[in-house]
Amino acid sequence: MARSQAHRIPRARPESRARSRVRYAEKGRAMVGLLVDSIDKDERVIQVNEPFAVTLISSSGASLEAPIVGEFDLIVEKEQQRLIVDLKTAARKWAKNQAEKSLQATVYGYA
Repeated sequence: MARSQAHRIPRARPESRARSRVRYAEKGRAMVGLLVDSIDKDERVIQVNEPFAVTLISSSGASLEAPIVGEFDLIVEKEQQRLIVDLKTAARKWAKNQAEKSLQATVYGYA
């Protein structure tokens, strides 16, 4: 067998690709449906995809060269409080204490 053929990945048959597209479209619709169902009518959207940059300070008080940069998915206001919403698309929900241990959540709190 020629070397180029030995490492070739077989292409999916057209009908299986079509089924995959349908399956992904159905999953996407279900995810959007869950998001819509979770909308709190008492929240007012302030910002969407809001970038941030946070300067880090060393223990000696000096600013570190590179900031932490990121993006808040959503900032909402509810009962005169601003809240950061991080949209997750993972297959499973976070464990109850996972946010407390998450570097991402820590950075969001710092920002």
